[in-house]
Amino acid sequence: MDMSRIDTLRHLIAAIGERQIEYHKFFPPFADWLEMELGKYLGDSECVALSNASGSFDFDNGSYRHEGLGFDRGRYRIPLMFRFKNLKDDGDFLVRIFTFYTLEGEDLIAEIAGRPSIRIPKRAPAPLLEQIYVHLLSLFEHRSWFADQGADYAGTGIGFVQNVRSV
Repeated sequence: MDMSRIDTLRHLIAAIGERQIEYHKFFPPFADWLEMELGKYLGDSECVALSNASGSFDFDNGSYRHEGLGFDRGRYRIPLMFRFKNLKDDGDFLVRIFTFYTLEGEDLIAEIAGRPSIRIPKRAPAPLLEQIYVHLLSLFEHRSWFADQGADYAGTGIGFVQNVRSV
């Protein structure tokens, strides 16, 4: 017996719900792991935290926990914020980056702030830490920083006051 059209639609909706449940079970603990492991990887557990997804952000209350997690254009969003203490004064520089993920079987497809996506095993995601670090290196490379900032650089306050930037 063929399914009715409404039953076909119901099965499609149920499949979407199952996929959402899979993502919501996997990604919040993964985001916690990412926050903790990135801090270790960078050498300072106080320099990285989960961020909110929009608006201003700061480290005053620490991690935003799961506030910024969610679906964005078919991918799962995990926003991360980094605090870089200035070398010559008590100020700091804050950066938020957006990472996006999809699950494909036993693999995790990760996109870091618009860079080309990478495929890593869900059960062994450590290479993701290096990719995030490489992205941060590229942000602060002298040539790219001045080229990307243009006339706005004068207002960034790097080295003078606390500065916040989302990329």
